[in-house]
Amino acid sequence: MKTLVWLCLAVFLPMQLMAQDVTALRIECQKLRERGLWKDALEFYKEKLLPVSDGSTGADLSFAAESFRNLNDWSGFDGLVEEAVAKHPQNAALLKSAAKLYQNAPHSGRLIAGEFQRDNGRGFYGRRGGIMPSDVPEASAGSSVNTEYRDHVRSLQLLLDAAKHAENNGAQWDVWNAVADTLSDDESWKLQTLTPINALPEWGEPGPEGGTEGAPWAKDGPVLYEVPVSWEAAKNDGERWRFALAEQSRLNPDLAYIQTLELARFSAAEFGTESLSEFGWWREQDPDSAKGILEMDTLAEDECIAKTSDGVRRFKLPAAHHFIALYRTILDRNDSAGDELTEIFLNRRQYDKAREVLERTDRHDRVQFAVHDDRDVPDPVLGHRRLEDCDVVIGGGGADLAGHDRGD
Repeated sequence: MKTLVWLCLAVFLPMQLMAQDVTALRIECQKLRERGLWKDALEFYKEKLLPVSDGSTGADLSFAAESFRNLNDWSGFDGLVEEAVAKHPQNAALLKSAAKLYQNAPHSGRLIAGEFQRDNGRGFYGRRGGIMPSDVPEASAGSSVNTEYRDHVRSLQLLLDAAKHAENNGAQWDVWNAVADTLSDDESWKLQTLTPINALPEWGEPGPEGGTEGAPWAKDGPVLYEVPVSWEAAKNDGERWRFALAEQSRLNPDLAYIQTLELARFSAAEFGTESLSEFGWWREQDPDSAKGILEMDTLAEDECIAKTSDGVRRFKLPAAHHFIALYRTILDRNDSAGDELTEIFLNRRQYDKAREVLERTDRHDRVQFAVHDDRDVPDPVLGHRRLEDCDVVIGGGGADLAGHDRGD
């Protein structure tokens, strides 16, 4: 028995002391940062914390990267991040942090004798991507490059590696959430493309170029993205995005309404009536857009009027892609769904439906709606009042939208 006790002490006591030592090191490094000793904090991380691999390793790397920003010197950023990834290739937390760092770092630098050195973007002008001569005299030996596309690809690579090594459903959910955000954090037309991620693009490669005015349209209908059977089977980044959302729903079914809300918001942004304004003020429309507005109140719930790459179109969407149907499925799970669906019906001049949503959600708090101040709403919703950041109050007798009298 004594032998067993001593054996347990021999195994667990050093582990406990090690954890205490690492905690002490992190506290010491934090004190250096708090004193503004960024260079010392960075060197401390490289010597003491870079070798450590645990659940806080990703946070350690993120804190270390703060030094580059505060020192306004990004020349060592890529080397440090890749060194950390090489040391801990199976630490999901670190891989996810590294991916985020690439997303948030300055997307510019210089190629000097074939070697890349990141900088803060000073002196770089022009469109996204490409290589162009430097306008900074002291650094004229190198060519400036925009790294936004390459950083995007590297971020995806790291996140996919993190997904392979995440140890539990919660960690996997976090990673797939980051993948979905990364894919959707750009112009939506790019979801039609399939980003090659098996190899990094060359420095300065711009990535997909072009774009569409309005939602992409293909032949007889809008471009829609289905859920593929696997990540590898996805035909474009839109399907990859749908797969990332589906993985989150699979890993945590109780939070699946979050992915439905995200899909509804995407659909509304692509196919909602607001697209008729050509991404500007409602009062600035071309004749086709104005004609569409006059027809809004006749729209069925499975229909849309939207600005597309093929012009203003009136068309139907399947329920799995229509923002109204998607919002309706989660009205009982999320307050924002009711607020946003009400706003949609108001924009479509379908005031009875707006009232129906408010009464169904039965919210007894005050809800602020950000609306266009030139939109006149007739009875039965407002009694010819104008909405200007209206308070929507649900009372025992139904919905009351407190607006301002028109005075005309």
